Amino acid sequence: MLTILVNSRYKFRRRTGVERYSAEIVQRLDGQVRQIAPQRGIQGWQGHLWEQLILPSKVQANELLWSIANTGPIALERQVLSLHDVSFLDHPEWYARAFSLWYRLLLPHLVRRVRAVFTVSSYVKIRILRAGWIAEQRVKIIPGGVTLGCFYPRRKDEIEHIRQKFRLPERYFLTVGSLQPRKNLWRLADAFQQNYGHKGATALVLAGESRSNFRHISLPQSSANIRLCGYVADDDLPRLYSGALALVIPSLEEGFGLPALEAMACGTPVIAARSGALPEIYARAAFLVDPTSVDEIAGALKEIEGKPDLRKELAGRGFELAHEYTWDRSAQAAWQALQDVQSEGRVL
Repeated sequence: MLTILVNSRYKFRRRTGVERYSAEIVQRLDGQVRQIAPQRGIQGWQGHLWEQLILPSKVQANELLWSIANTGPIALERQVLSLHDVSFLDHPEWYARAFSLWYRLLLPHLVRRVRAVFTVSSYVKIRILRAGWIAEQRVKIIPGGVTLGCFYPRRKDEIEHIRQKFRLPERYFLTVGSLQPRKNLWRLADAFQQNYGHKGATALVLAGESRSNFRHISLPQSSANIRLCGYVADDDLPRLYSGALALVIPSLEEGFGLPALEAMACGTPVIAARSGALPEIYARAAFLVDPTSVDEIAGALKEIEGKPDLRKELAGRGFELAHEYTWDRSAQAAWQALQDVQSEGRVL
C-alpha cells in the first residue's frame, strides 16, 4: 500500500473555509498520513513555484500525494486533488486577473492527470464534470463538517463579552466570509439599509477581510449600524454566531458554505441564498432567498427579526442538521476514498 503524503502548503494561510476543511480533516488522520510543506510560510507565486518545482521531488515512489487545498503539482500523476470550487470558470471577473488566469491554465491539465478528485458537494461535482476534464467515477464527494466541541450555543456572559469586544448592540445580523464579489455583500447591505436606514438598534456585522486573489469590492463605510469587524479568530467565532439574530449567507455561489453549518451548530438561524450548493445542503433548515433580489433579502431580515417563533424553529432544525456533518465523518469518508484510490487507482 502507498503511504499518503498530504500537500500542506495551506498551513501558512489565514484559516478560512478551504484552510479549515484541510486542517480539520488532516488533524483527524494524524498518524495515518504524513504532511509536507515549505520550510517557511511562502505564499503567492513563491508558494506555487514550490508546489510545482520542489514538491514533486519530495514524493517517494511508495507515496500517494493528496493535494487537499485546490492546487497541486502538474508533473505528478500519483496524486489525489481536493477541488473545493470552480467558480473561476464561470465568473473570472470575481477574481484578480493573475489568479483567475493561473487557475484556468493549471486545473484542466492537473485534473486530467490525477488519479481522483475529491470535492465537497454534488453541486461542485456536477460543475467539474460539466467541464469535461475527468470521468464521473473518479470524482468523490467528501463534505465539510463542524467541530461540535467548539461550535455550540454559548452562555449569555460569553455573548455579552463578544458584544463588548466588538462594540455591538444586543440585536445584530451576521455574515462571515472573505470580502469578495461572490459573497454578494453589497446587495445584503442594501437590503439591510432598506429595513433599518442609518439608524436603529439593529446592526449588520460583516466578519471577514479582503484577500489579494479577489477583485476589490466597494462596501458601505462602517457606520452606526453596519460594522466591519475584519478577520475574527476561531475563539471568538462561536460567541459571535451565538449572539446573532441570524447568520446571513447571500452568496451568488458557494461550494459548501461552512459558516452556515457553524452557525447552525451554535443554535443560530440561517438565511441562505438559493444558489450554488447552499440549497443542496441547507434547504431543510435555512430560510432560502433569491440572492439577486434585494427586496427578498430585506423581507427575510424583517421576518426573522420580527418572528421569535420562526427563529426558534429554524434554530432547532439547523442544530439537528449540524450534528449530521462532523469532521470525524468527513475524515472517515476521506480515508476510505484514499484507500479506494490506492487499491484500484480510481474512486469506485
